[in-house]
Amino acid sequence: MTSLWYLASPNAHNVAATAFEEGLRVFKTKLTADPKKREYLDDLKAATLHEVLVEVSKAQAVYDAKRGSSQVRECILAFSKRVHHYGTVMDVMVQHHPEYASLAWGAMKIVFGSIVEHERLGSTIVTAMCDIADALPRIELAEVLYPTTMMKQTIALLYSYIIKFLLRALAWYETSTASRAIQSFTRPSALRYTDLIQDIYKATGKVNELSVAGSQAEQRDMHNKLRDIHAEQKELRDQLQEHLEEVQRQLQSLTTLVQQTNQGQQWTESTLSLHIQDTVVMNQNIMASQVDIRHQLSDVQLTQALTFISSSCSIDHKTTYQQALLFRQARKLSMTSKCTPFWDSNLLRTWNTSSSSSRITLKATFRDRLNVRDFSTNVIEQLMKSSVAIFWVLKTQDASYSTFDVLKSLIYQALTRDYVSHTDTVFSFNLRKFQAAHSLDDYLNLLGDLLEHLKLVYIIIDLDAVSAEGVDDCRKAFNAFSRNLALRDAKTVLKAMYLEYRPGVGQEKADDELLLRIARAPQRQSKRIPNVPLRGRLKLAMRKLPDRAGAIAM
Repeated sequence: MTSLWYLASPNAHNVAATAFEEGLRVFKTKLTADPKKREYLDDLKAATLHEVLVEVSKAQAVYDAKRGSSQVRECILAFSKRVHHYGTVMDVMVQHHPEYASLAWGAMKIVFGSIVEHERLGSTIVTAMCDIADALPRIELAEVLYPTTMMKQTIALLYSYIIKFLLRALAWYETSTASRAIQSFTRPSALRYTDLIQDIYKATGKVNELSVAGSQAEQRDMHNKLRDIHAEQKELRDQLQEHLEEVQRQLQSLTTLVQQTNQGQQWTESTLSLHIQDTVVMNQNIMASQVDIRHQLSDVQLTQALTFISSSCSIDHKTTYQQALLFRQARKLSMTSKCTPFWDSNLLRTWNTSSSSSRITLKATFRDRLNVRDFSTNVIEQLMKSSVAIFWVLKTQDASYSTFDVLKSLIYQALTRDYVSHTDTVFSFNLRKFQAAHSLDDYLNLLGDLLEHLKLVYIIIDLDAVSAEGVDDCRKAFNAFSRNLALRDAKTVLKAMYLEYRPGVGQEKADDELLLRIARAPQRQSKRIPNVPLRGRLKLAMRKLPDRAGAIAM
């Protein structure tokens, strides 16, 4: 594996200290047999090679301070170099006249050769120490960059050579002048230091070779990793391209579906108006065909009376309900028919299941208005199937009504729902009150008379069907109507619901009125409006039929 050329071994912690300790061990066991050098190295208490080098540098400084730089010494040294340089020529001349100069010249050559060798030995030590000092930073960098086992062993061997050289140099600096002069003759630099310096250079070269090999192995691994990353990126780009193409196909299919849906909606809207009229006429005929058997108005009289009341009403509640059913059916297949499941809220459940009269406002955004309308349509349908008294004022296209129109429509709905229970005397009395009504209080009192015999009544008013200037009056009127029912000591439980989604509407909300805000929800949390939206037990409207004719006569 190429990583072995540049990654650290598992048990490598402090590579520099470990290599130095290994170098000391190699030096003590293999490179020296002198116990004095071992003891001296222990006395240095050096932890790194730099500390040993510092000790040698101190000894060199002491040596240079003692030696000085006298002019006589420099002249002797220069003369010795020249004599030593031309010694070979003198050796040739001595061969011709040995009887004159051999003894004297031999003595002079030994003396001056020792002087030159002494200077060369000092120069060799200083040069080698400079080279070692220059090489140590590179060695430490190699230790940090490539802390492998081979690098550790090579650096340990290099450190042992350097320690051996430094101890020799330290011993040379600390010896006496006479001893150094003798060593210049007995131990020249070529014999004592050259082989050791060459070993240091070879070990340094091997460290450099290991660094180059580690660098090449690391580059190869980097290239392989980059190649793998490039392949992964290419595969990822291909997958992303396939995903984008799939998204484009889905978008195209969705666009086609939306176009088809729009065409279907246009066709539905064009046919709705035709079917609505037929349905309204059919329902009116069915309602008009019902007859009263005992103490009831005749069909002709009832039709005339209800037609009179209906003619004064600008709101056709049956038509608006039929339109709401058709529009709800058309929106069932649309994604926009899903919304926040507000029908599961505790606030709505409390309003519906409480045993006392209560009012609630469903506050929705303009975007959710269709869902709120569908909810109210389902509530009306549910209550009608449960035979619960339910009256409503729903939104129609481009139409807005006053508070008077709302009250007239509710009165008309109350009369048409229970017309079978009215005798001609009671019905004629209510008809006269309807004709004589001119104020909101008159219509509210008449509505209270019609509803007080019912135990449970639901009223749903879409405030968007009321004109903007009449919304507050409408709220005030129904707040007063609830209080009037309580003052009548009536047993009627009134459940009023307001639908509100127009900005600026609903400023006159009473303190005891509940408010349910319908917030937008993410698509995955949205649900379709259930067919039975009101939860809990519904109290059926059991009609209470007092002797209304007798009460009126009194």
